[in-house]
Amino acid sequence: MVQMFKALESTGIRGFLGCPSVLYEDELVAFFAQKLVKDNEIISCVQGKFVGISVDQFAGAFELPD
Repeated sequence: MVQMFKALESTGIRGFLGCPSVLYEDELVAFFAQKLVKDNEIISCVQGKFVGISVDQFAGAFELPD
């Protein structure tokens, strides 16, 4: 799993998350471990609050096709 995050980091995940993933690796792992994908949105709980990232936001952050 760490290799997957390192690969994502190389694509620009630091800028997407707004923090260095090295400092928040446990939180990043928890985000994806607790995720729910519904209606083209990744939903997870961060510090007790639900956060949703749309496919468009994710694709735009990593310059991926929609």
